[in-house]
Formats: sequence, structure tokens, C-alpha cells
Amino acid sequence: MPASPRIVAIAGSVALAVALPACGDDDGDERSAEAAASTPDATALLDYLPADPSEIALADLAAAREELGLPADADASEIEGSDAQADLGAAAGSVIAYLSLPRPRPIQDAIDHGAITATAGNLTRGGRGITAIATPQPLDHIAQLLVTEGYERRGDVLESDSSFVEGSYSVVADAGEGVIVLGFKRGTVERAIEDPPGAENPARPLIDAVPGVTRRALVTDDLDCIEGIGIGQAATLESGEIRIELAQDASVDRFRLPDALTLPEFEFGKPDVDGGTLAADVEVDPQSGLLNGPISLLGSDLATSEIYSC
Repeated sequence: MPASPRIVAIAGSVALAVALPACGDDDGDERSAEAAASTPDATALLDYLPADPSEIALADLAAAREELGLPADADASEIEGSDAQADLGAAAGSVIAYLSLPRPRPIQDAIDHGAITATAGNLTRGGRGITAIATPQPLDHIAQLLVTEGYERRGDVLESDSSFVEGSYSVVADAGEGVIVLGFKRGTVERAIEDPPGAENPARPLIDAVPGVTRRALVTDDLDCIEGIGIGQAATLESGEIRIELAQDASVDRFRLPDALTLPEFEFGKPDVDGGTLAADVEVDPQSGLLNGPISLLGSDLATSEIYSC
């Protein structure tokens, strides 16, 4: 009997880098609020993601800071200090690839993570990988450090040998209007900027449908009757919503996650069904040690039968 399809775990779920905590003051908060108003929101950044692969994520860092009671310029690369600061770092690290690497890379020092208001990416390390960040930080400021670390600048694009940056982004480009696009291949980054794919990614409607400051969505043909899964969560990482799109009418009785013995950290509310869609609230035990909240479900090794009985 063939093995049941499983959700593939993804690398890079939480930031491990250590940086100086943001101090923040009234003037800094005012400047950051102005920056947030002048940069695109997180969902607009999804426009830069290619149609494939169809697993995407976003983090609204401006909203996360506000929800967590942090200064508007709190450093999103920092995970040490208060629980709120750790939660902010986890939100950023769930999208920005280099924040999950075991040691800082030059790009992490070059980018001002207190200025980033939002980020979105397709969670891919390689040729098709794209991450977009909303920031008022000029490319000139980023380039000042990166050109001393092996990156070459040609116009609005910085590029380095991908082997040199060891898994971090080898291409950094200015898309204009407060957006910096990060990637691994120059051609992929240039296409994302010159001809943004927009809503072509099949996971886009699903990630738009779930609420939360951090969201992740996956559309796949490998999960039997499950066509897609979207999860959104609060900045505190303790609550969220899971949304399952099915190739058949949804049934509450077929929802299996509450009974999965491998998920003692999660508690699910009563599901709502609407045609082929099932949605349920989800809470995470704050003592469980999970660093990424409900979106951890999309990085787990769950069998389809543990999610929904097709």
C-alpha cells in the first residue's frame, strides 16, 4: 500500500542571529510610522513572487510590532530579550531566509531590520527563490557594506557568487517604491521587478483569505483531496486560523488534526465548513516550546490522513 502523502518540512523557521536590541524613542517611532505609511503592505509584496513554487509566506512586521507593544523601529532580526522581541524575530525569520542560518551573513549587517515594515517570500533557496521586503532604507546604504564583502553593483542590482554567501541571498535589487527584492539568481530577480507575476501564484487567494500578521499557504497536488492549506496567526504565536481547501465538499467529521496524537501542543476550535472549505481556530500551548506558532503545521511531517480523511 503506498505511503500517504506528507507535508514537506521547510528549512529556515526561526531567526538565530544575535544583534543589538532596538532602543526606540518617540522620534524613532514617528519616523518608523512615516516609513510604514510610505512602504507597501505585506500583501502587496506577494505581487513579486513567481507562480511556482506554490508555497508562500508573509509577515506584516509593522502590525506585529504594534500588536506586541514594541517600538515601531524594533529590530526584527533580534530574538533575545523579551518574549515580545522573540516573537517579532520569529515572524521575520519565518520569511527571510538568512535569519535562520547558524551565523550572521554580511547581508544581515547591511539591512536595517528596524526599518523593514513587511516581507513576503516563496520559501525557496535556489534559482526560483524570491523574498521582497518593504523598507525605506535606500539601496545605497545597503550597498555600502555589501560591496566590501564581495558583492558587485551594477545599477540598482547587487550580486555575489552564491557560493560565497553560503545559502544567503546572492542578489539584492531595488524595485522602487520602498521595495527591495532578494533572490539567488539575477534573472529571477529582474523578472520579478520588471514584470511582477501579481496574483499568478495559486496559493495567493488562500494566503489572502486567512487572517494574521504572519501567514503561510501551500497549494499542492500531493495531498489527495486536499488542494491547499493556509494558516495565519497572531504576533504572539499563540493563536491563529487554519483553512483547508478541498476537492470535495468539506465535512467537520473528516477533520483529523484534533485527534492527531503527534500534536499535543495544539488545540483546535469547532470547524466551520462552506462548500469545499474548512476553517478552524487553532491555539498553541505557550509552554510547548514551539517557536513559530500555528504555522509550524506547514513545516511538519504530517500525513494527509492526519489532517483530513479524504
